[in-house]
Amino acid sequence: MSYVLWSLLTGWLAPLPSQAETPAGPSPHPRAMWVWDGALIVGEPDEERRLFGFCEAVGVRELFLDATTQLRDSTGSDALRAFLHLAHSRGMRVHGLFGDAGWAMPENHHEALAWLDRVGDFHHNSEGALERFDGVQWDVEPYVLKEWKTDPKALGRGYLGLIQKLLERHEKIAGGTPFEFGLAIPFWWDRDGPDSVFVSAGGTESPLLGCLLQEFAERPGVAVHLAAMAYRTHALGPNSSTAISQREIDTAERCRGNVRVWVGLESTKTEPASITFYGGTWAALANAAAQVDRFFAGRKSYAGVALHHYRSLVRLQGAPVERTEGGI
Repeated sequence: MSYVLWSLLTGWLAPLPSQAETPAGPSPHPRAMWVWDGALIVGEPDEERRLFGFCEAVGVRELFLDATTQLRDSTGSDALRAFLHLAHSRGMRVHGLFGDAGWAMPENHHEALAWLDRVGDFHHNSEGALERFDGVQWDVEPYVLKEWKTDPKALGRGYLGLIQKLLERHEKIAGGTPFEFGLAIPFWWDRDGPDSVFVSAGGTESPLLGCLLQEFAERPGVAVHLAAMAYRTHALGPNSSTAISQREIDTAERCRGNVRVWVGLESTKTEPASITFYGGTWAALANAAAQVDRFFAGRKSYAGVALHHYRSLVRLQGAPVERTEGGI
């Protein structure tokens, strides 16, 4: 991970306000959640029941689901279709989740495109929208590669080239139907600086977020979401989740009306402790999410809070899952 990222992550963090343990009221915004262990859930009735029960209890309405195991060959297709049908019957949306930092390198672009083609084949062989994904999300984080330290601009151009190819293929697969294109991004791609400026398709240097939104603007028929990994344990004030995702919200609204931005909150065991609710309380996470909602209330590009990720959230919330007042 780049020096800029770590310096931002480990910078001064304001303490949690004293009201952090106050239970959150009902949220007008849906919650999204990453589910990385779809291989252990899809096709397993008890696990599916637990997942949907948890989502209902805490107000999660959209899933970013890693279903690569089911998509790898046709043997898992029926179970995946049944899962998607069940999720849609509950009023939920499900996005296929794919991620590999190495896909940012030009020689590996074909691997990501192959996964998108698998989604296209899956949709072609499915009967109607209830058995199809509502979109896909790409969690490609090139800054974790060693090449980022030596030539971040070159790797950034590779990433941008990947997104251009994925968007082109995505638009063909969608064929004019609602099928959302999503990206998980770090909050600091909106900044000017040597680690975050890349050459756009037009030859003008600008922060990578601006380059991405330029690509989205050129394809107005594609609905887009960005999941900004604004991981902080406090929602308001300097260097908070709202402060570091503000420019994503602002930039998305200047771009065009159908770019949604999720503000991500973390609950896994990671460092520094100031970016994750791991080891904290469910009430603190719920309160932070509610504060993010209130801060961005009325902003047309704000989608809601996205929670990372399912298993760690279950541990934080505690078992067995019980309905929480007002959700999270």
